[in-house]
Amino acid sequence: MKMFRKSRVALLAGLLLLTMLATACQGSNNAAKTSDTAATAAPTTSAETATTPQAPAGTAGGTRQYTDYNGKEITIPVDPKNIVAIQYAGDLLALGVKPAYVTDYAKNTYGAALDGVKSIGNRPVSLENVLAAAPDLILTDDTGDASEGEQLAKVGPTITLPFWTEDPFLHFNQLAEILGKQAEAQVWLEQYHAKASEVKKVIEPKVKEGETALLLIISGKDLGISGIRNGGYTLYRQLGFTPTPEMKPLLDKNENFGFETLSLEVLPKYSPDNLFVEMDDDSELTQSTFKQLKESGVWKSLNAVKNNKVYTVSNKWGLGDASSLYAQLEEAQAQIVK
Repeated sequence: MKMFRKSRVALLAGLLLLTMLATACQGSNNAAKTSDTAATAAPTTSAETATTPQAPAGTAGGTRQYTDYNGKEITIPVDPKNIVAIQYAGDLLALGVKPAYVTDYAKNTYGAALDGVKSIGNRPVSLENVLAAAPDLILTDDTGDASEGEQLAKVGPTITLPFWTEDPFLHFNQLAEILGKQAEAQVWLEQYHAKASEVKKVIEPKVKEGETALLLIISGKDLGISGIRNGGYTLYRQLGFTPTPEMKPLLDKNENFGFETLSLEVLPKYSPDNLFVEMDDDSELTQSTFKQLKESGVWKSLNAVKNNKVYTVSNKWGLGDASSLYAQLEEAQAQIVK
């Protein structure tokens, strides 16, 4: 890949030099203008067509400067048409924007909403795949390798947004500003908050005041819990459930934590009134772990199991994008009110 990229850069540099020489000749010799241009422009255009991806459609609307969270200025298209979303596909969908390329994980998670969208594979991303996509804008986060953003920036305009934020809608609003979708974002947020109020009212007959809840995440062979983010934000901030007392030390340290490993032996100490179980993926290992958990004595001892208040939810509960947060509300209503 490095050799391919260097060769391509060298070729483009040579083409640029030819163009500059042609321009200089035009300025210094008007008499030879027509013949020189005909002799040099045609081969250059032919070579660029053969070796360079098609020009990004978004550049037709012009460019503007965007300052990222590190204070770095990036030149981005005003109206990007070929977006590679390594992260934040769910936020884009909530804004009514369908990216051109996403990860396999996003394709599996959002299903039909991403019909027609191509995949670049999973992380760590393949630079070859991103380069072949000829993006006019790349969206990613800061959870990958430190050099990933630098390499992506060589392929196309790359905006990296910090992933771990206390405000679950920070990315959503930032993307709205980047894409000029502020009005659409405002409408969506109003609909979201109306939905949250509706679901809370609908489940009230089924949930007593002060009932505790826990989001148990199964990922491969690991069990974990999350704080007041992703599905925890839905449970504790929107639907009014109370974290179990055993979560207090973790929340005091960082209420925004995303995954804290939990051993099977410790799980009974958390024993919530309502248990939401999210399988992080559909792998055989994850499914096997859940099956073994349900067959254990620990599982049968949990209050939620005894009282038939266990809810199996989708992997969107492990995500904090706008589309997933809305889906969590819908799933909570469907699961609790049967």
